[in-house]
Amino acid sequence: MTRRIEQVAVVGADAPAWMAAAAIQRSLGGAGIRVRVIELPTLLQPVDAYSTLPELAGFHYRIGLEEGLLFSACKALPVAGQRFSNWSGAAPPFIRGYDQPAESGAGLGFTQFWIKGRQQGLRTEFENFSVGAMAAKAGRVPIPTKDAELRAGFGYHIDARAYTALLKLFATRGGVESKSAMVAGVETEGERIAAVTLSDGERVEADLFIDASGAQAVLIGRMAGAEFDSWREWLPCDRMLTASAKALSPFPGFSQISAFRQGWTGLFPLQDRTAVVAAYDSRQISDQGVLDSLSAFANLPVNGDAVVSGLTPGHSQADVGRKLRRGRRIRLFARAARRSATAHRPPMHFPVDDALPG
Repeated sequence: MTRRIEQVAVVGADAPAWMAAAAIQRSLGGAGIRVRVIELPTLLQPVDAYSTLPELAGFHYRIGLEEGLLFSACKALPVAGQRFSNWSGAAPPFIRGYDQPAESGAGLGFTQFWIKGRQQGLRTEFENFSVGAMAAKAGRVPIPTKDAELRAGFGYHIDARAYTALLKLFATRGGVESKSAMVAGVETEGERIAAVTLSDGERVEADLFIDASGAQAVLIGRMAGAEFDSWREWLPCDRMLTASAKALSPFPGFSQISAFRQGWTGLFPLQDRTAVVAAYDSRQISDQGVLDSLSAFANLPVNGDAVVSGLTPGHSQADVGRKLRRGRRIRLFARAARRSATAHRPPMHFPVDDALPG
């Protein structure tokens, strides 16, 4: 960089775009930096939900977003961990609690001591030493305590469209400018982006461009050195089906991730419904096959519409020249392999009530 950054353009959609804009505006807006979002069409459907790690609370604190708004506006629930079943043959389910690692002696983490104990006959499961896992089992949420020897935090299940709307309102009220448009062209100068041309003909210049378009890679995908590296060889699931089920009562303190032969399902409870996700390998099972088996896979009746979309597991260079890429950094497990925009086909909707056997 040869001069001071004065204008930042964020190109993308949904929570990634508005998270990036809110963070930059909160951190640098007071220095006179102008932040503008070029908002692409949403990729979200009414059935979508975000499942987040505890670190999201730190992000909200830094930008000044009150936690209570998540519960009142986004139908959010706090969760203390993730429960995994059917991933290890006949082994019982286990919970990964959202613990904050405690200091251990001899420079070793607790895991090493537990493994040593197992080798010497210890029969207590690892999760029994986890504050987060025990809270999740009891349907409780741990409250982080600074001076406690063992500590745990909690993540959230959040309605995706409501959360995006909340972030957009928060960012724009904080001074972020926005415009809804498609990107028609990208002008480059060497290894940097000089400007983008929008679908209405407007030319947008900025000192820094942030690509928050996820798998679409609207900006960074046109740059040399940002080729996509597919992980399909190791992550075979290339399709995702998302639906909803009734709200659970009482609310569990965890999300449920269950494996089946062709993929996995996830249950993510919200206040008013339960988000149901199935990721699978289309070479082994069809969309209709998953739809027909969804209630059995989830062990919960589903209702309403189901949405099927493509997945593109992989990685591309995060920063090239004078722009950055921000994908779905919320680290949601249910969407670890991002919704594919490279398939060039819209999501397909299925009426679940008609498709599933009674």
